Amino acid sequence: MSHTRKQHKHKPVIIGLVYAEWCGYCKALKPEWDAFKTAVKKDRKLSNKCSVFEVEDSDSMKSAKLASMNKRIKGGEIQVNGFPTLFKISGGEVQYFQGGLRNAATLLEWAKQSSTYTGGKRKNKTANKSRKIYKKN
Repeated sequence: MSHTRKQHKHKPVIIGLVYAEWCGYCKALKPEWDAFKTAVKKDRKLSNKCSVFEVEDSDSMKSAKLASMNKRIKGGEIQVNGFPTLFKISGGEVQYFQGGLRNAATLLEWAKQSSTYTGGKRKNKTANKSRKIYKKN
């Protein structure tokens, strides 16, 4: 009898939230965060590249959950210096949501930017084509 183990492939981008139930800013963000999560699930292309993570401050498993996220970061860890903390992990780097509106549309745009470009060098195909020199025969 052979057993096959389903391998879980990590998605390249994680969008995360660390929040506290008692925090007024977190309470205001929660409906927008829930709308964002729903939008990610509905967008097949994005949901294949992006996963959503959240943990509440009083969760007894908070440290373990954050430690599992920290394994995805090269040489660093998630810093929770206040609530809510919004972050993304992409390409082994952690980035924090800074500025901008904390609404579903803005978060969705932030996630889409992360899932298509993780910080490496982009190839500019148009520029490469324009550099070709065509010889006349």
